[in-house]
Amino acid sequence: MSSVQEREQPSDAASESGFFEKGRDFNPECASPLAGAGILDASSLDAVILNGGTPVRPAIARDTQGDDNVLLAFGEVRSLNAELQRANDALHVVNEALRGKVDQLRTTTLDLEHMLDGVELGVLLLDEELAVRHFNDMAAHFLGLNAHDVGGSISASCRGFGPRLVEWCRDVLRSGRRIRRTFQSAIGEPLTLHVRRTRVDGEPRLILVFTENA
Repeated sequence: MSSVQEREQPSDAASESGFFEKGRDFNPECASPLAGAGILDASSLDAVILNGGTPVRPAIARDTQGDDNVLLAFGEVRSLNAELQRANDALHVVNEALRGKVDQLRTTTLDLEHMLDGVELGVLLLDEELAVRHFNDMAAHFLGLNAHDVGGSISASCRGFGPRLVEWCRDVLRSGRRIRRTFQSAIGEPLTLHVRRTRVDGEPRLILVFTENA
């Protein structure tokens, strides 16, 4: 028995000695297929051994950084949306104010038109080219005007006495003095004409007022 034990002991000692010698010469970076592929270094391999052979993912920090960038971009988008909403609200307020002013101007225009149409005077407005811009109902009655005459020359609009009106109006434009003339209307009524020069937004205008002679 003693001889068998003696023969077995050197074998065990040699085995243990061989194991530790291999352990001292063991190179983890060369022995590990993961390290040879460039995936794990020596410190990562130690972590694999400590975790029971489960690889540790080193990309977790990069993934967290990507999530932070997404959250930052999302916050910027929300901030931009809030600014756009505030700008839209401001534009809505301005639009409502402009709509109110337009309605007010429309009402004022209608009031002036009704007022001019209600007087017993013919009122005609010409520009510096002597084109018809506006007239009231009485002017249309005296001069035979209609809606198609707006924008046309007074010489063509006022049938029968257009050339005389052109001469009088040009004289007022040149001199700036008011004139008063008497003539017969398109329906044969005796009329008195008053012509004076004015300006609208810096542009020359002529106002012609026709009255019936008593």
